[in-house]
Amino acid sequence: MKKWMIILVCLVFIPFLTWAQTREMRTYDSTKVDFAVTTVKEVKAISYISGDEYFVKRPETGKKFLLVYVTFHNGSQQVHYAKPHNFILKDFDVKQRVYKSYSIDSITRLMDNGFNATNLLPETQTSGWLVFQIKTSSIIMRYHMNPHYPTKLIYVGLEDVKVEKNIMKTE
Repeated sequence: MKKWMIILVCLVFIPFLTWAQTREMRTYDSTKVDFAVTTVKEVKAISYISGDEYFVKRPETGKKFLLVYVTFHNGSQQVHYAKPHNFILKDFDVKQRVYKSYSIDSITRLMDNGFNATNLLPETQTSGWLVFQIKTSSIIMRYHMNPHYPTKLIYVGLEDVKVEKNIMKTE
C-alpha cells in the first residue's frame, strides 16, 4: 500500500512542481526594459552597401527621413528580444491636424549602424539608428517640443512591455 501512495504522490506532485517552476520562469518584469534617445536628425538620403554595390535611397515625395539613435537597455533578469519593428513613431501632422503613426523604414536593417534585432541578456544594452519616413509637415521637423502635441517614440514588445518617450529634433 505504501508503494502505491509513493508512486501516486510522485505522479501528481512532481509534474505540479515542474509546472509551477516553469510558470515562475515565464513571469517577466516589463518595468526594467527601457531605451534612451540621444540624437534625432533629418537626412535627405541614406547610403548603404549591399554585396559589392553602393546604393543611395531617397525618401518618397513629400516625405523626409528621420533618424533616431536609440540605446536599448534590458534591466530585467530574463533575456529580451529587442527588434526595430517594435518601435513606432507618433507625430502630429500640422496640415491634417491629426496624429500619424510611422513604422520603421526597411533601410534600418541595411545600414551599418542600424538598430538590429537581438536577444539581449539580462543587464545588457544595444544601440543603433532607427529610420522613419515621415511627412514634411510633421511637427518634429520644427526643432521644438510642442507641449500640446509631443512627438513620441514608442516601443511595444512581448510580455506587456511598453515604453514611451517624448522626443524632439536635435540636429
